[in-house]
Amino acid sequence: MKSRFVITLIALLTLFVTGCEKEDDITYESLPTESKTFLSTYFENIPVSRIEKKHDNPRYTVKLDNGFTIFFYGEGGCQCVNGDGTNIPQGVLYALLPGSVTTYIYTHYPETAVTLVSVEDYGYYTELGTRPVVALKFDREGGVITLVYK
Repeated sequence: MKSRFVITLIALLTLFVTGCEKEDDITYESLPTESKTFLSTYFENIPVSRIEKKHDNPRYTVKLDNGFTIFFYGEGGCQCVNGDGTNIPQGVLYALLPGSVTTYIYTHYPETAVTLVSVEDYGYYTELGTRPVVALKFDREGGVITLVYK
C-alpha cells in the first residue's frame, strides 16, 4: 500500500514538472486571429521561422526570418516586439504605444530607431538603437518612469 502511494506521488510530481515547462511548436494557422492579423499587417511577406506555444503568458512566441521575435498573449494581443537591434516598423509603435510615448521618443531621440517595445504591467518598456542602448520605461499614462543606459 505504501509503495503504491509513493509511485502515485512520483508520477504526479513528474506530470506537474513536465507540464509546467512544456512548450509546443505550432503552425501559423493555430495562432489566434488577432495574432495573425498583427503579423499580416506589420510583417507582411516576412516568413515565419518558428512558432512556440507556452502554457503561461505571453503564450505564443513567433520568430521571423528577418530576426524579429514577437510575443503574443493567449487571446492573441501583442505583448512584445523585439527587433534584435533592428528598427521596429513605425506602425507597430503606434499600435502598441500611446501617443505620448511615441511623441516623447521622437522628440528626444529623433534620429534613433526603436529596437524593442513591450507592454508591461506597469506600462511600457522600450529600447533604442543607441550606443550605449537607451532603455526607457513609461507608466500607463505615458509618463517616463526611468531612463537607463545599457
